[in-house]
Amino acid sequence: MEFNVKTITVTLGSHALTVSPEQVARCAGGTRYRMQAAQLKDVGIILERAYELVAPAFVYCVHEVVGFLEGEYLKLHNGLTFPVPAGECDNGTKALAFCVCTIGASLEESERRLMSAGDTLGGLFLHAAGVAFLETLSSGAHETLQELARKRLLQTGCRCAPGYGGLDLSCQRRLFDLVDASSIGVRLNESGMMIPAKSVSFVTKLTTSPVPQGNLHKCASCALPHCPYRL
Repeated sequence: MEFNVKTITVTLGSHALTVSPEQVARCAGGTRYRMQAAQLKDVGIILERAYELVAPAFVYCVHEVVGFLEGEYLKLHNGLTFPVPAGECDNGTKALAFCVCTIGASLEESERRLMSAGDTLGGLFLHAAGVAFLETLSSGAHETLQELARKRLLQTGCRCAPGYGGLDLSCQRRLFDLVDASSIGVRLNESGMMIPAKSVSFVTKLTTSPVPQGNLHKCASCALPHCPYRL
């Protein structure tokens, strides 16, 4: 089964993403956090500003899997290998899709200015709005990969991100070797952290094996069952 190994770039308008005040509240204070009426009004204003600041985009690249190695490493068509968490490795895996998403740098720059000016609450809510936009963008990117998989009679697995869900942070550089994020302005610093900071990366399998519908979200592979932000 052959795949186009070119990196695909997708850019979106900010209003292509829908983010609610409730989603911002969860990102600010956890799943059980409930804003007061005055705070809800403030978040509405912050969301309007966030829509003007974000520049959503993502890139993805699909690499064919040609072999399985000891230690849950998958061998790719180009001779490179990539590890996957135990729960995401199965014999039906035909490819791995690598993805990087970003909302750009403008929002985090505005967030820093608010903090420097002493508007801590405004900075907190703008940060939470950025996280909510990034979360929505990442889900949309995964849906794009699901559609690509369906056209090949395959299914996608969970989103596995370097540093989470059993995937070591050291995999970040290897992931960036497999998808070119330069077209959306994302790079790694010397510590392997993404710049702009409001960016996420993930890998997901394309497989012939059945995938439980409840295991498609990144929270399913998270090792923190009592995380206050769990969906």
